Amino acid sequence: MEKEITHMLMIEEMENVVAPISEAATDFWNGFAVGALIAVAVLCGGA
Repeated sequence: MEKEITHMLMIEEMENVVAPISEAATDFWNGFAVGALIAVAVLCGGA
C-alpha cells in the first residue's frame, strides 16, 4: 500500500514539473506557427 502512495506522489511531482514545460512548448509552437503563416503570407504577397 505504501509503495502505491509514493508512486502516486512521484507521478504528481512529475506532472508539476512537466506541465509548465509543455505549456511553454505549446506557446512556442503556437507563436512559431503564427510567425510562419505571416512569413508565408508576406512572401506570397510580396512576390
